[in-house]
Amino acid sequence: MFDARSLAQVQARAFNARDVDTLVSCCAPDARCLRDGDLLGEGPDAVRDGIEAEYRTVDPVVRLADVAGEPVLAEWRGDEGRGAPAGVVRFVTEGERVTEVRIDHGGDAVAALAASRLAP
Repeated sequence: MFDARSLAQVQARAFNARDVDTLVSCCAPDARCLRDGDLLGEGPDAVRDGIEAEYRTVDPVVRLADVAGEPVLAEWRGDEGRGAPAGVVRFVTEGERVTEVRIDHGGDAVAALAASRLAP
């Protein structure tokens, strides 16, 4: 049986290991990738580009977190992720496949992380 939290745990390990192939392999062939509300594109190349942009621009460490009851990857800046919250990565699923990857660097979700007990 599919479990969104288990998928998020796999995604968190893959994200921190910079294993983009594993992240992309969980996605449907037409999965959309959005960064800060802007559509980067659809398909594995768009998801790959969005995730690799995170490594280049934010270089985060992610931790599994719950935001509004949803498992997400919480991005943290700084040495070993001990800095400020940088963003939230959500994997939207239909069935057992990721249909959308949402990467957000602002808004309520990041503010909630900053105020949470998850802060290092």
